[in-house]
Amino acid sequence: MMTEATTRRLIVDEDANADGRVLAFFAVSAVLSLVFVFSYVLAPPPDIGPSEGQLAPNISGQVHNSGIWEDFTFHDSIDRDWQDGQSGQWFLIQFMDTDCPYCWTDAAEMSEHHASWSSQVTFITVVLELQIPDHDGSRAEIEAFKLKQSYQGCYKGERNCADRPGEVHNWRYFDALTGSTASDWSIPGTPFSVLVQPDGVVAWNPLQHKNDGDSIDSAVQRLVGV
Repeated sequence: MMTEATTRRLIVDEDANADGRVLAFFAVSAVLSLVFVFSYVLAPPPDIGPSEGQLAPNISGQVHNSGIWEDFTFHDSIDRDWQDGQSGQWFLIQFMDTDCPYCWTDAAEMSEHHASWSSQVTFITVVLELQIPDHDGSRAEIEAFKLKQSYQGCYKGERNCADRPGEVHNWRYFDALTGSTASDWSIPGTPFSVLVQPDGVVAWNPLQHKNDGDSIDSAVQRLVGV
């Protein structure tokens, strides 16, 4: 039979246990907070953006590659341990629209670049849909433009994709018809190409070379050595 003294002792013990749990909670929280602060100071989050010196924004979704659509995440392809002066695979990321007349013409130049640089540079074409009249993209149109197949719809819908200049493009074409890819990269228009280091850091952005005459050709020759 419990006496009044026993009841008081149980209540006191429970209060003491509760106080202990509260103190332990605050102690653990303090330790975790310190760990977070030190982690942030020692390894701050990466500076992500399209400017030179920033980690390139990730591109994640579906690409057309080797005849099929497959999942692709750009940041999975980079070598985060790469350092300047080491060998490694660079990236040329081109942004285009299959209905863009300038992209139609640029296709031949991209074929020439790939023939010259593909041993050291991985090509990725990101297909956007510009929000202007007569620019209505689709995966069927992406495939036809990439592979030079018969499809009446390229060049603002006025031309058959099989007639575009250049050769078949045997590299990844990324479907960015929807989503935030254009805004993530601050794309001013198409075609637009950026050179990225093996570690994913932007090495050359044409918007930063409007007045110095530096082109993608000279940038690749200077930075990659091809």
